[in-house]
Amino acid sequence: MLPTVNAVRDLQVTDVGVSRAHIMACSDGNKYVVKFVRITSPNNKTVINELIGGSIASRIGLPCPETVLVSISPEFIKNSDELTRDGIREGLHIGSKFVGGQNFYKFRPEYLVGKHLTNTDDLYGVITFDNWVLNSDRDNIGNNLIEFLPNSEMYYRMIDFGHCFTGDTWNANQLSQRINDPNIVPCLWFVRDNTTDVSKFEQWFKIVEELGDEEIAGILADTPKDWNLANDERECLLALINTRRKAVRTYILASRGRL
Repeated sequence: MLPTVNAVRDLQVTDVGVSRAHIMACSDGNKYVVKFVRITSPNNKTVINELIGGSIASRIGLPCPETVLVSISPEFIKNSDELTRDGIREGLHIGSKFVGGQNFYKFRPEYLVGKHLTNTDDLYGVITFDNWVLNSDRDNIGNNLIEFLPNSEMYYRMIDFGHCFTGDTWNANQLSQRINDPNIVPCLWFVRDNTTDVSKFEQWFKIVEELGDEEIAGILADTPKDWNLANDERECLLALINTRRKAVRTYILASRGRL
């Protein structure tokens, strides 16, 4: 079950992305990038994608921020012109632990010269995950971060799961149509260029394939009831996740020359 924290202070609106996420200080002492269930966009699936995609990525050991539910009170919204104007409602929203600061950068070739990546094997997991859950947005440079470490080393981190499961406006019919889609989703050039050893996918295939159906169902069960996930959508989403986790090996191995 996902932990729940309370929003304490609204620090800033992020300057990128269509979701207009906010960075908030929360009751556990951490900062989170919070994306919202919006009154004006009841059918948008961003928060559902973030919850389920982020939880699955964490469960299989990928380098991504912790996911939590963030509770926002009516008083908190009332005291924020920004939240009121954007149609943010009280209740539970999705947060990912903020990673940033002077050691974190987005990918630019000039930043990487002379640096050694310490978690190259994780990049094979990123490709496996994105093709498993049909994440269409990993080629967005803003969804990939590099953390610079001492001794000319660096560490890759993946962020943002808002476009998993075909995108942020999916429905049951779209999931059913894409459940067996063998086409490879796009990835960042850096990830592609550092995953040339096909044998290193094997550990990630096994991790994904060994997840139980009940475990996946438990992750979906964390979705708050008022997030408008209809029963048919839940069933189709569960079917897509479980079907593709058994097939993603085939999709990736059949297309290694086309990533």
